[in-house]
Amino acid sequence: MSKRTNKLRYLYFFLGWTLGITAGGAIIGAISFPLVGSLLGAEGSSWELTLSGARDLAFLAFIWAPGTAIVLCFHRIYRDRQDAARHKRPEDPGASLL
Repeated sequence: MSKRTNKLRYLYFFLGWTLGITAGGAIIGAISFPLVGSLLGAEGSSWELTLSGARDLAFLAFIWAPGTAIVLCFHRIYRDRQDAARHKRPEDPGASLL
């Protein structure tokens, strides 16, 4: 695989994790804010609470998402390089004599 293709693959991996974490935060916020708001007697309609929860938790998730995605990308790169090194490593010549 060429280096350019490899870099694009990791870029897509980074963007996927960033968008996935952000979307997950928005979904959790959209579900939890109306539930907790109704239990605590919050002012506003359930639609307003849903939008507020989606916006607030998506923002908080987006703060953490790029850093988490970078760590996951470096972990993936490390794992891919370890696998490549393991496949390139020649077998022990003495093992065939046993």
